[in-house]
Amino acid sequence: MAQPNPELVEFNRKNKAFWDNQKVLMDRRMTDRAILETAVDAIASEAKRGVSIRSQMSFEKALEDAARAGHRFIQQQARSGGKAAKADSLQSVIVDIVRQTPNIQCSGLLAELERRVDEGIIIEFDFNEGKILFKPLLVQRNVSIGPRGRQDSEKIEKLYSASIPGLKHRLTRARKKIREANRSR
Repeated sequence: MAQPNPELVEFNRKNKAFWDNQKVLMDRRMTDRAILETAVDAIASEAKRGVSIRSQMSFEKALEDAARAGHRFIQQQARSGGKAAKADSLQSVIVDIVRQTPNIQCSGLLAELERRVDEGIIIEFDFNEGKILFKPLLVQRNVSIGPRGRQDSEKIEKLYSASIPGLKHRLTRARKKIREANRSR
């Protein structure tokens, strides 16, 4: 009996390992309904367009492409998910001012903010340090459970500061927010 060619034996071993791995991946991908439907749609689309059988994508390749597209879609969603609006109370005041006076300049904004000192949000201007001190929106902290099981809470009196030179950036963000809100209507 002839000895098997060692190169062919090695080739067959690698081929079997590859397809065993592909079978596991295919089974895993087919359990995800979205990936399976996307792959089936891709195969059906090629058949509808009249692509010859020889040139059509294999089912394994369609599953792989669908899984890659799903992964890309999830990554894109994750990137945009971290962009939630995080306006503080000073920014809310600035947005209100810009709504009332859309063409206000930075100097006018500063004057309007100075006029609103002690109205609740803005505490004071420290021109020596270039800061505006302001209160956050109402913040409460649960302290303990009082008589009859009610929760007592205390207001946290914490002050925040913003740089006066940074008002131009806050003004730009306020204008952008109002522009986007007007576009969506």
